[in-house]
Amino acid sequence: MSKLRGVQLLALFSLICFTQAQQAQESADLIFLIDGSVNVGSGNFQYIRDFIVNFIDNLEIGPDRIQIGVVQYSDEPSTEFYFNTYSTKTEVLDAVKQLQLKGGDEINTGEAVQFLFDNHFVAAAGSRVSEGVPQAVIIITSSESSDDINQAEVLLKQGSIYSFSIGGRDADSNELVQLATDTSFSTLISEFRDIANLQQQFLPLVSGVARRE
Repeated sequence: MSKLRGVQLLALFSLICFTQAQQAQESADLIFLIDGSVNVGSGNFQYIRDFIVNFIDNLEIGPDRIQIGVVQYSDEPSTEFYFNTYSTKTEVLDAVKQLQLKGGDEINTGEAVQFLFDNHFVAAAGSRVSEGVPQAVIIITSSESSDDINQAEVLLKQGSIYSFSIGGRDADSNELVQLATDTSFSTLISEFRDIANLQQQFLPLVSGVARRE
């Protein structure tokens, strides 16, 4: 083998390794934890659903890239779909577009976060936490929690979950910050129709998590 040929092969091998490493870095397991109580209302729920659709449409979705799960909660949490329920962006988007407000009077955010750890951040649900893939949640709530969130905060921090929080006008800003990984991962909006404007704030943050930045 000539010296030039050896250099060429080494360069090709390095490029392949770099590409594989780059692809491996662009991965995460992301859950949308959505308030589905009557306090949200069907009109506002549509704004939330559209926000999630547009958000996902800007991500690289797939079993080796970013996986999506959705949980809706009020009196109690309910799984819409798991990380491993759908494997393509089209399937995920179709499922999100079909989401309907479940209703309920309570907003038990603490219980809902516990539900994520018991049922979603686990291998059986498609979580790749054991492979070192970042785990993340975007919490969207209309009001302060009906139950205690202190244990939820502990779970999120101990589990090294990247947590983002979005609250409507009745939400408690201190509570949102408590649930978020960083203050920049949390925000309040006066009207849910404004949630579309948060794409620019949260997309770079989630992409940074997926790239391990």
